[in-house]
Amino acid sequence: MDRLLKASRVIDAVNHRIGKSISWLIVIVVLISASNATVRKLFDTSSNLWLELQWVLFGVVFLLCSPWTLLTNEHVRIDILNNMLPSKVRNTIELIVISFSCCR
Repeated sequence: MDRLLKASRVIDAVNHRIGKSISWLIVIVVLISASNATVRKLFDTSSNLWLELQWVLFGVVFLLCSPWTLLTNEHVRIDILNNMLPSKVRNTIELIVISFSCCR
């Protein structure tokens, strides 16, 4: 059991490091989006390359930051209803939702 806990801690540390470093890509995505919108409005021209790059970077951020988001308990859920349930029910629902979200 100790080996599994050690492995879990290593996985959590890796997820934390990857999530924190990849989350900075959001700044690049915002800059690309703002630049693309500005060029489109000012010069009436655009390139699909920038739009595609924006979506690919967003996808990378979503996929690589999801474990970090779950690790830090920052994922979105309906907190009002969630807080009305006993903790055992909340944990069961959380386990089911995480299990199904990993199977896509």
